[in-house]
Amino acid sequence: MITTFFVLFLAGLVFYFYFESKRKVNLLKHAIQQRKDEQLRNFEWIRRNFEKLDENEAERIVNLPYEKLKSDLKMGNLKVTEVLRAFQRKAMKAQENTNCVCLFVEKSIELAEKLEEVEIEKRGNMELFGIPVSVKECIKIKGMDSTQGLSQSLFKPSENDSKCVKQLMELGAIPFVHTNIPQALLSFGCCNPIYGSTSNPLDVTRVPGGSSGGESALISSGAAHFGIGTDVGGSIRTPATFCGIVGFKSCSDRNSHTGKVSSIPGRQLLRTVEGPLARNVDICVEYMRLKWNDNSLFESDYYMPPVKFQEEMLNSTQKLRIGYYTFDGYQKSSKSLRKGSFGDNKLSSRHRRTFNFRVQSSESRFDVQCVLCGCNFGWFDLFEQIIVGGYCAG
Repeated sequence: MITTFFVLFLAGLVFYFYFESKRKVNLLKHAIQQRKDEQLRNFEWIRRNFEKLDENEAERIVNLPYEKLKSDLKMGNLKVTEVLRAFQRKAMKAQENTNCVCLFVEKSIELAEKLEEVEIEKRGNMELFGIPVSVKECIKIKGMDSTQGLSQSLFKPSENDSKCVKQLMELGAIPFVHTNIPQALLSFGCCNPIYGSTSNPLDVTRVPGGSSGGESALISSGAAHFGIGTDVGGSIRTPATFCGIVGFKSCSDRNSHTGKVSSIPGRQLLRTVEGPLARNVDICVEYMRLKWNDNSLFESDYYMPPVKFQEEMLNSTQKLRIGYYTFDGYQKSSKSLRKGSFGDNKLSSRHRRTFNFRVQSSESRFDVQCVLCGCNFGWFDLFEQIIVGGYCAG
């Protein structure tokens, strides 16, 4: 009798968890469809907005050099709303070509209109006055989701802007679009079940890199002069390389970590770093200079060391010592990479000195990296979010 009862109990549990799992999956699929419908409405709204500006004028604006664009905005030669509409149009073209956009930021129009009311004499105090900036989807913008490609995180809008977005707006920039990411931010591709797959604008049959793949595709398409991505193990640098633009990752302690979302809860030793992706190095340097010379950033986060941008290091004539390796104990770098990067000592110059080194104890170093990436049972939490908690892309 007891055995029969136990078997029936187990069978009941199996059926319960099976149907509960199916119910959750159906709910998440429904949520994904709701977001796709919302995305279509968002795109229609943005199309009605940017069509108020002549297409030829829009093309002229997006092709202006970065410094010229900044100057014209501050001098009042260009309207902030017109510049925003020009880059919205270009971003929509990039979206149609590569599927790099999650959603356009609807409050960007309101921000542009407020900036137009600023007196010309006061515009010089905002270094990025009127510049449209793209933002990776995992970076919080008030009123918008930061799902990281996880369907269970849909319709949970951020209550506040991230430190990075607040700082951009204080500098006069306009965050105008959320760009696509791979699910859980753990891929050199760029695909998730909510927003789909992003392709490389240089060759749409290839991936743009990840996890800042939407950012790199958008900027490489000319739809923003620069944008903000995040990086732990190459998520800015890899897509920048894949798409022919520039990306920069600083060390983690040079960035605020308050109010961030994470794909691996509990990971403390390898933390996400926000950084710029841009069309050239000078724009990256300018952004980092503005970011690190802002006292409010240090005052609002006491864990950040109050270290300003080091101009003397940037302008130093002392040779930089750059180390590289071509074999990590598992795989050799490609012949084309070795030739392109190190052939004829191309990295060496008056200001640089290169040397080749050998990676020691590659197996133990890889084990350490895995522990750092997934400490505090981070990997278990991640898989619980994706598999147990909901719908995962196949």
